[in-house]
Amino acid sequence: MFEKATELEPQSHLYRGNLADAYRWTPGEKDRAKPTYAQAIALVQRDLEVNPRDTDALAYLALYEAKSGELEKARLSIGQALNLAPKDVNVLSMAAEVYAVTGDRQKALDCLKSAVQGGYSRFEIEANPELARLRNDPRYSEIMATAQKPH
Repeated sequence: MFEKATELEPQSHLYRGNLADAYRWTPGEKDRAKPTYAQAIALVQRDLEVNPRDTDALAYLALYEAKSGELEKARLSIGQALNLAPKDVNVLSMAAEVYAVTGDRQKALDCLKSAVQGGYSRFEIEANPELARLRNDPRYSEIMATAQKPH
């Protein structure tokens, strides 16, 4: 389905990033993830040329960079997004994901806590496989205890 979506919307970094995620999590397809993330990075960078202060685009850039192994670039990109939109729950949730992928558990939990306090969806957090490594941390349980239950 993600391959079809990229065929229909070849200029969408979101679809390209979703395809890369699918490759990353599918046994036997992992080698296809990195070049697909590179395509998503190129597409989102094109969007940032138009609006360099687009915090969602910066956060997606950081996600793609982190997932493709460009950890230092990811930290810089998510730092930019957080500086521009420190209370944006979508940016905070993506920051939690970036920091989880880059191995910065404390920052991941701090961003997750801020996202939850801002009303970010408990369902989205629990469904995110990138946050799985945080789930055995007692701070994660404390944060989720304050999260809104799905209706």
